[in-house]
Amino acid sequence: MNSMMKLLIAFIAVMMAFAGCLNDIEKAPMQLPGQAVSAPSGLEARASNGCVTLTWYRAEDAAGYRLYRSDNPNDSQKMIAETTDTFYTDRGLVNGRTYYYSVSAIDAEGLEGKRSQTV
Repeated sequence: MNSMMKLLIAFIAVMMAFAGCLNDIEKAPMQLPGQAVSAPSGLEARASNGCVTLTWYRAEDAAGYRLYRSDNPNDSQKMIAETTDTFYTDRGLVNGRTYYYSVSAIDAEGLEGKRSQTV
């Protein structure tokens, strides 16, 4: 077999292998790098003696949630907890004081999405 024929066979083999890789790529789910999960919706807060229980709807593709709180609507909120549930009870609060909460979703890689509306 001459060298031109060997080169042609090698080229065809490489192209067939590459075509197989393309098929795998086309089957992979499309997720853009840096694409965050959506913000949780339906955040509600219910106060009781020294605590507030928060509930919200599950965000699609969320692996967990981060909860934020402040006691002043003009201050930035600080993260107070991380959970995989769609509820959280914040304890040790001062009765009569107003607290402001929001929640964000995080994906399996730890990428955080936008925060929910503040309640």
